Amino acid sequence: MNRAPFSRILALLLPLVAGPVLAQPTLPPAGEYQNFESGHVRPLAMSPDGSRLFAVNTPNGTLDVFDITAEAPAFLSAIPVGMEPVSVAARSNTEVWVVNHLSDSVSVVNVGTRPFRVTRTLLVGDEPRDIVHKITTLETDNEWLKRAGATLSAGSPTTAVLSVALQRRLKLASLAEVFRAELVTSLACAARSDLAEGIRALLIDKDK
Repeated sequence: MNRAPFSRILALLLPLVAGPVLAQPTLPPAGEYQNFESGHVRPLAMSPDGSRLFAVNTPNGTLDVFDITAEAPAFLSAIPVGMEPVSVAARSNTEVWVVNHLSDSVSVVNVGTRPFRVTRTLLVGDEPRDIVHKITTLETDNEWLKRAGATLSAGSPTTAVLSVALQRRLKLASLAEVFRAELVTSLACAARSDLAEGIRALLIDKDK
């Protein structure tokens, strides 16, 4: 009785056993990936003296700090903030504010002394009215915040609600879709009486 050599049997069986393991994964076609992270608003900021660069790391939930005094940026620290940070502003060389979209909060970060850390968290709420209430009723000696609250109080409530609604609705939209939505929104606002009344009150009669 003729028996097939073991090496021949192994050569026949190996593709059947190892095939599913060694098979290359099928990648989706380019352009089909959907990014569900919050969109950036102002992801980068520089310190007033130009020595540091601050960048929000949205998936990591951190504020990344770089020294930019040399020819190449040097990483200094990653500071945990809120969930999905989307915007950063440097108030001074030692204090940075980070807006966290998913946490509905603002992180106040000390970058003046090591270790860099969050010194205060402002919970602003989820809806426009929550945000307005938190900012306008905040007890603070900070002149910048006082001016921001006064500006927000004097602004149009409709504009605040529209801005938040557009940001949420167009989160995954293309640039063309964003421009189209802004055009339609602007035309709709111009057709209402609110715009004419605002122009009259602020620019013509100045009775507001």
